[in-house]
Amino acid sequence: MGDFQHRLNHLFETVPNPKTGKRFTNTEVADLTAAWAAESGDQGGSISASLIQKLRSGTKGNPTTSTLKALAAVFKVRASFFIDDDEPPASPEDDSPASQQDLERLIKDQDVRNLALRADGLSKETLSTLAGFIERARSLEGLENDKMSGS
Repeated sequence: MGDFQHRLNHLFETVPNPKTGKRFTNTEVADLTAAWAAESGDQGGSISASLIQKLRSGTKGNPTTSTLKALAAVFKVRASFFIDDDEPPASPEDDSPASQQDLERLIKDQDVRNLALRADGLSKETLSTLAGFIERARSLEGLENDKMSGS
């Protein structure tokens, strides 16, 4: 199994859909990539369910950068997750896009720290909703669209 194929299937197996708590379907991921593409303006990032199936089965290789970014956005990993030479992490949480230096800097910011502490214990679905609000706020304030994408 190719590295990309292995990593993509790994995400399908380990990252639950926050809305259902079950594994994502190809159609759900396709719908989310279309939403991401519309929001980001990267129309190359809209991926059909049939293309996702081909990528997962290995019958289609060499995904575009837009495809990598869209899949990374859906699964909340860095786009480089798909192409790093290292073994994929045991879980997507181990592929945190934040560096240790980022975390050390952010933990010193009292407002950021308080926000993180208040979010502790919330469901994954609620955290995902909050992340969407934060991404929108960053966009409105002219900050990087998705600071944690790593791409």
